Amino acid sequence: MARKGGKSITIKSYDQEKCRISVILAIISNGSKLAPYLIFKAKQNGIIEKRLKNDKYVLSKKCFVACNINAWSTSEIIKDWKIKVWDEYLTKGSIVNDENYGYLIMDRAPSHDNEEILKLFSGGNREITLIPGGLTRYYQPLDVSVNKPFKNALREKYISYCIQNGNNDLKISRSKMIQFICEIWYDDKIITKEIIYKSFRATGIANNLNKSEDYLFTSWARMKEENPLIEDDLGNYFNLNEIDEGLENEVLDEEEI
Repeated sequence: MARKGGKSITIKSYDQEKCRISVILAIISNGSKLAPYLIFKAKQNGIIEKRLKNDKYVLSKKCFVACNINAWSTSEIIKDWKIKVWDEYLTKGSIVNDENYGYLIMDRAPSHDNEEILKLFSGGNREITLIPGGLTRYYQPLDVSVNKPFKNALREKYISYCIQNGNNDLKISRSKMIQFICEIWYDDKIITKEIIYKSFRATGIANNLNKSEDYLFTSWARMKEENPLIEDDLGNYFNLNEIDEGLENEVLDEEEI
């Protein structure tokens, strides 16, 4: 059972090792969402990763995937996220951005807070700000009002699926998890445009200069039960199917799965 309002989603997995997923989420001050980037625990560039990159949601660019032995974000993954998600937003017109200007806000995770990454995201019409440790819950819009409904909806969808399918060991495939995450992320009834818009104003980041939205800035003080940054770590919450779509050989070869 998960405690209501808790920061993690813990589900018993019997004798199976708990599996880890990390999800990089990004939102825009106009209320838009960028494609989520999922990091699974599996061999980098292995059979599982290659199979997942042929998933219909990945091929349609609804999301992107990567794998490594810890399911952690790394500087290399952040570079890949920049190319596939951030640069796509800034330059390809997937979301209207007439000024081609990018101001990115992230926390001080090691994969972000290094000279190479800071330089990569800076210069010209692009800027980056790293939020000091301990303050992301107040000044990171995702923490203010997005991460919690996202996690709650994913937990509910996961448990409901397992119950409906008589899945007593609570295992689902990685592809099914991709489907769940995309369905929830793009459901505007779960995470509305208004919620995203107001989350930026609550942190004081994108308020109108005429002071008409200043009343929203104080709302962050009432929102203190959120989870970290643009990287919403779903680690150890879901028991993924370790046989996963007929990939028995790689599972046996990868002790970390």
